Amino acid sequence: MARDMVIRISEGVRRQFTQERFIAAEYDRAYSLTSMILFFFSASTVGWLWEVFLHIFIDGAIINRGTTWGPWLPIYGVGGVMTLVLLKRFADKPLHVFVFAYVGSGILEYTTGWALEQFRGVKYWDYSESLFNINGRVCLEVLALFAVGACAILYIAAPVMDDLFRKIPRTGKIVLCIVLITLFTVDLVFSAIYPKMGPGITMDVSETTRWIF
Repeated sequence: MARDMVIRISEGVRRQFTQERFIAAEYDRAYSLTSMILFFFSASTVGWLWEVFLHIFIDGAIINRGTTWGPWLPIYGVGGVMTLVLLKRFADKPLHVFVFAYVGSGILEYTTGWALEQFRGVKYWDYSESLFNINGRVCLEVLALFAVGACAILYIAAPVMDDLFRKIPRTGKIVLCIVLITLFTVDLVFSAIYPKMGPGITMDVSETTRWIF
């Protein structure tokens, strides 16, 4: 009886150890450069789709959101890659990841919004009607969503997508990255010459520059 109990306890400890090793192997992994590039474009495209569908739901209209003409929102890709590069070292401390992602998302979104206003003279998003916003560029509730999203990326999405990327032959993966980078570069240049603006995309800076706390 005692021997059987010891065996069951030992088996339980072994399974727990194996499970913990498996979980650690899932998110605590080294991402290749090609995987990072593909993840950047994946996150950018998912962010674009999210905002397009959000405006379909809210406004009942299809609007090509973002600062570029292609089907991607670079700020989501940058945020996703920054999560993997900067926060993976804290992966065993989810609360730290959430807090750092919260602060980091705020810095990224605020500085990006400020830069766009300075160089293009318009706002591409505005949270002036939300409580606890700073100059309409960031607000607490949206940053909370971004922080949750960062945790989902680190612990779930990135490992799963990396497994898929690893199944692509190396040559094909390199070619795909080159094609995407080329298209993205062309889009950036074109968008710099012909900025995308208009209803549902941009608004006058003078209309929204205030703090709400």
